[in-house]
Amino acid sequence: MVTRGFWSVHVLSVGLAATLGFGLAGCGGSGGPAGAGGDGSPRTGGNLRLGLGVDPVCLDPQQSGIADAINIERSIVDSLTAQDPKTNAIVPWLATSWQVSPDAAGFTFHLRSGVTFSDGSALTATTVRDNFDAVVRAGGRAPLAASYLAGYRGTDVIDPLTARVRFGQPNAQFLQATSTVSLGLLSSATLARPLADRCVSGIIGSGPFVLDSYVPRQSVTVHRRAGYRWGPATARHTGDAYLDKITYSIIPDGGVRAGALRSGQVGGVTALPVQDTSQVRQAGLTVARKIIPGVVACLSVNPFVSRPAIDDSSVRRAVVKAVNRAEVVGTVLSDDYKVATSILSASTPGYADLGASLAYDPAGARKLLDAAGWTAGPDGIRRRGGQRLTLAVAWTTNGGPDQEVLELIQQQLRQVGIELTLRQFVTGQAFPAMQRGIGDYAWGAGAFRTDPDILRAKIVLPGPVVPPAPGSPADRLNAALARQAATVDDAQRRKVVDEAQRLAVDAGITVPVYEIPAVVGLAKDVRGFAFTASANLFLYDTWLGNG
Repeated sequence: MVTRGFWSVHVLSVGLAATLGFGLAGCGGSGGPAGAGGDGSPRTGGNLRLGLGVDPVCLDPQQSGIADAINIERSIVDSLTAQDPKTNAIVPWLATSWQVSPDAAGFTFHLRSGVTFSDGSALTATTVRDNFDAVVRAGGRAPLAASYLAGYRGTDVIDPLTARVRFGQPNAQFLQATSTVSLGLLSSATLARPLADRCVSGIIGSGPFVLDSYVPRQSVTVHRRAGYRWGPATARHTGDAYLDKITYSIIPDGGVRAGALRSGQVGGVTALPVQDTSQVRQAGLTVARKIIPGVVACLSVNPFVSRPAIDDSSVRRAVVKAVNRAEVVGTVLSDDYKVATSILSASTPGYADLGASLAYDPAGARKLLDAAGWTAGPDGIRRRGGQRLTLAVAWTTNGGPDQEVLELIQQQLRQVGIELTLRQFVTGQAFPAMQRGIGDYAWGAGAFRTDPDILRAKIVLPGPVVPPAPGSPADRLNAALARQAATVDDAQRRKVVDEAQRLAVDAGITVPVYEIPAVVGLAKDVRGFAFTASANLFLYDTWLGNG
């Protein structure tokens, strides 16, 4: 076993891993199996109906980043490695073993033989090369996947089952990235399709389920693949999946979604609303929960704008102090949520406790604004040089409690003289609006990943349009985020990640609010459900007690 980059790397065969019992952790805040009805032998068959809070928009794992899209894709697409949700260890999946060069700029993967995609084509080292090359070519169309391949120089096909991935500099986060859905492997037939055609159909993976159909804003259906024999080392069984079929229904309204679960119309729901969790529990149904590793729910500076108010560091730092996180969690949310004490959730490797810097301090916020020349107007909103202190936040409807949270933050900021306006967009429209200059902040309801490099991919920084001034906090944050990805030494990387978190908070570039749980409601007959390490759905081991 080698230790590299906040996780333990197990280099062993899939068969040995299964023998040693690399299983999913227990439920209720961890990654493991959940379900009602006690123990029993898994049964094959049945159609699991799941209600999703958000339309996936695009089912191509290279292009998508929406949680519910990833939840679907994980059942269709396999990855080179898996990550144990209890230990964060990187364990075998499509790769049975691997070697990492001392400088973490070269990664050699030995592929499992006999793996095929659902169209019958074989997994080879050439397939690995073509997938990674395709991500790089996609560029901005695959922002998350492309960030994992920063500095990519190519993949060498050593032999049909050995691929060596090369980078121009150390890439400490890459091994963990190979466990993500974003770098899941697609068939050559899928890669040959234009990117625009891969969102709704044509996604062919090697996973335990096969995509049947996707009707945007309505439903997605998948069916069990016969002959599947290469599940991840984290799985609790081998062979075919238990479920015959999974039907994902798009139910944006949280109350309707929870009602569908209680009435038995669906067997499970994602993003179970805060106000419905107690009723679901009282009905004897299962509530599975896991705090999402990665970036917490936060406000982050829009990189496409430069305006006097948001450019003023005193204003940004005042916002950090004026947000009462405990009130947000205690009033709008529930005990399933946690007050953020950094931009990373506490379960994320490399997390630094910045609770003192995030303490609620409205007096301190007023003091900063007074010193910066922002004085209260007749309606309590501050002004400077005739300009009203108004900030706008762009946010996307995702079926969660975001509107209620933002409305409370709006009230909290008004108490110190800051006006916050809310600009709501449907899924997929917020980022283009930000590029057009709408919003001083973006509201982000988290970003899933069990590696601190998620900061580099998800923190919104000045840069694309408004380059940060040399030596400014944003410039130093950019540098720190790039440096941590290239730092091989584990202890040194932790120091750089710590520095990045402090810069993001102290300069007000991000305003962490709360840690987000993945909360899933399940019917009594749904068993063997589990979360992945990144809090996505893992349905390979799931079965229905009623057959």
